[in-house]
Amino acid sequence: MDPRIEPSSRRTAGFSLLELVVVIAVVGILSLGISLSLSGGRSTGGYPRDATRFESQYNALRDSAIHSRTPVALSLGPAGWQVMRRRNGVWQGEGPRVRWNGAAVFQRDLSAPVPSTPLPEVIFLPDGRSSAFSIRFSDAGQVVQCASDGWQGLECGI
Repeated sequence: MDPRIEPSSRRTAGFSLLELVVVIAVVGILSLGISLSLSGGRSTGGYPRDATRFESQYNALRDSAIHSRTPVALSLGPAGWQVMRRRNGVWQGEGPRVRWNGAAVFQRDLSAPVPSTPLPEVIFLPDGRSSAFSIRFSDAGQVVQCASDGWQGLECGI
């Protein structure tokens, strides 16, 4: 047999699977960086970042109240929001206060009775209900209104 025709013991042509995975990972990371820089830091869907973060936190806390069977709350203010839990009959802040990136205007349901003791603005009950409210977010010229009637969850729209 001619030695030039014999198959070699080493393959030098093509890519290994590991090399292909590394290239795909690098391309994915680069495309993520480009898409974030082109969006200007705004969230997807045209919502301001604050509205997207608030909607995510609202849903997480509602689920937490249902699954843990204990009320949880959000304290909202002009500077930001903070998660609150009831300990020894008193609402206490848990974790750091998250600051708003833009402006946020909160409005409580005016038909609800005014509590005699200070309460958090949004309370999530174990049965899935929450306080009725509306909040308007504005950031970089975008405005989004989010509202909850206390029964159906949170609805956000431009």
